[in-house]
Amino acid sequence: MTASSTPDNLVYQKPDPVKVAQITASHGADAAQARWHWVPAASLHYIAAEGRRILNARAGVIIRTRKRSITVAQEDALVATVMAGGGTSQAALQYGVSEMLVRSVLQERGITEWPRVSYVERALASHTTRRARLALLQDGRQ
Repeated sequence: MTASSTPDNLVYQKPDPVKVAQITASHGADAAQARWHWVPAASLHYIAAEGRRILNARAGVIIRTRKRSITVAQEDALVATVMAGGGTSQAALQYGVSEMLVRSVLQERGITEWPRVSYVERALASHTTRRARLALLQDGRQ
């Protein structure tokens, strides 16, 4: 028996967010807690919220959690930039918003996975920034 096929791993799996949201909506949070008794109630609540976001995104419903300074069209452009491979930090810099706002927009639309900037690209950008700051510091001293 491999580690992934042990009885505990087969029985006590992380619940599907959509299924948790559906059971919570139809039968209540107590029924979901009874079904997934090994998951803490707070975690189950978070998983249900994630499932509702996914269901709303499938239905084309976008529920904005806060009033924002950017329009829906700008949010669409943010999402397009992230999904084109720019990553959340690149989209935040490009549109002049915080990275947390970009992640909130993605979550509201039910997008849980998005392209991430590779480690090599991040390391190269960090190295370039560090060298530029060092050059500015040295120019300021002379």
